[in-house]
Amino acid sequence: MKDAPLVTLGLTSYQDVDYLPQAIASLLAQDYRPLQIIISDDCSTDGSWDLIQKLTQAYDGPHQLLLQRNQEQRRVENYNAILEKAEGEYFVIAHSDDIALPHRVSQLVAALREHDVTLVSSNAECIDHNGRPLGLLCPVDSNPEPGIDNLIKYGWRVTHHGATLAWNMALYREFGGLENRYSAFQTDWILPFQAALLKGVHFIGEPLLKLRKHNASRSNQHLHAQRDHLHMYREGMMASAITQTVYRFRTLEDFIRRHPEQKDKLHPLLALLRKKMLIYSADLAEARNQLALEGLRPRWEKTEDAAD
Repeated sequence: MKDAPLVTLGLTSYQDVDYLPQAIASLLAQDYRPLQIIISDDCSTDGSWDLIQKLTQAYDGPHQLLLQRNQEQRRVENYNAILEKAEGEYFVIAHSDDIALPHRVSQLVAALREHDVTLVSSNAECIDHNGRPLGLLCPVDSNPEPGIDNLIKYGWRVTHHGATLAWNMALYREFGGLENRYSAFQTDWILPFQAALLKGVHFIGEPLLKLRKHNASRSNQHLHAQRDHLHMYREGMMASAITQTVYRFRTLEDFIRRHPEQKDKLHPLLALLRKKMLIYSADLAEARNQLALEGLRPRWEKTEDAAD
């Protein structure tokens, strides 16, 4: 790529010792130059940190490589541990259970520059815990409607899956890091929303990574563990949607305070977000009531990824 800017590729690692060899190998094999790779382990207890060091100790390739380990579990704020050290103009996220195709970074950066947007996402080939193909994440011809109004209307979009994202570091400079108090583990509601407030988002229909679906993933444990029970699943999904919509609402309020010249244009979006919160709340209440009618009550329990 002519006049290629420095890009940072950040891998967030937690309790994925079985998948790390393929994940790290796929990062080191990226064909983009110049590339800074940062691997940040979130205080894993399964031997991940030792394995990360072992897998990278002999690396002498063209990419810059930085390893770090959090002394306590930071969850979504592990992103911040990477972003604080990122030197690139653009940032590409990677997860420790996925496999990036060799041209993933190149294609994402090319799209960011060609379309002059703040954030891009891509399609992915889903695989199971053994690496067997499960099909595409989205139809190749998926064409998500652009615009922040549609992000609010549809809530979470599979075309903006968190494992597929890349963004201009202007996003981090404008909004700062992610916050556990607003979102314990999800990033794919708030990041596209923030990007839409700047220069927008773009979706690439080509699959650029192998996205692993397995029971131990954080998304599975926190969002999909009750999928076999309709009302439990619906209650959990609506609670998550409310949490993420509140995060968006607070983000928009803060953005308007920093950019009062955009108040007239953006203020109607606050009303749209309030409306969505009411819709999600009604769905949550209905699901909760159905559970009560079945003689059930909510109970919190530790997930497998919970710190001791």
